[in-house]
Amino acid sequence: MSGQRLLTEAPNDYRMHGADLSDTADRIRAYLRDQPTPSPVPVRGGDEWCSLLEEFGADSRPADVQTRACWMGGYWAVIGTKLSATAARTARWGLLLARTDPFSVGSRGLSCFVCDMTAARVMVTTVRRGARADLTEVRLDRVGLPEEYRLGEVGAGWDVLRSLLGHGGRDAVC
Repeated sequence: MSGQRLLTEAPNDYRMHGADLSDTADRIRAYLRDQPTPSPVPVRGGDEWCSLLEEFGADSRPADVQTRACWMGGYWAVIGTKLSATAARTARWGLLLARTDPFSVGSRGLSCFVCDMTAARVMVTTVRRGARADLTEVRLDRVGLPEEYRLGEVGAGWDVLRSLLGHGGRDAVC
């Protein structure tokens, strides 16, 4: 990992490392309530959530997301590696930011998803043990996500994330 920085070094409006995710379901439900079309995303209170926003990377800007989500004609195939300090090993769901337009730059072309952490091909490994939380690596190897697990429009994930931020404060994304 030498020469690489984590996105946890990003500005506070994106920082997730160690964030409290206890009200993620409430925030996503509130976001979905504000949308023009109803969503069948299975978001229930009481489910444990983790952040799938941070990545290893040469640059700490959140818009440099390398995880890809490719539309396969009936589902999104997600490929990439995320870092999480928010109970990824025990979480039922993850809030995922992935690049859906490989030709876009910056915050354009990112989409936000709900990721089923029990899905096939989601692999969680502890990278470092900590006093307050373990840092885990979450590998997504062609994980299939249904279309209804996408939050917001394709390519508008950055806006969705900022909207979720607005549902409860600047420093806690979910």
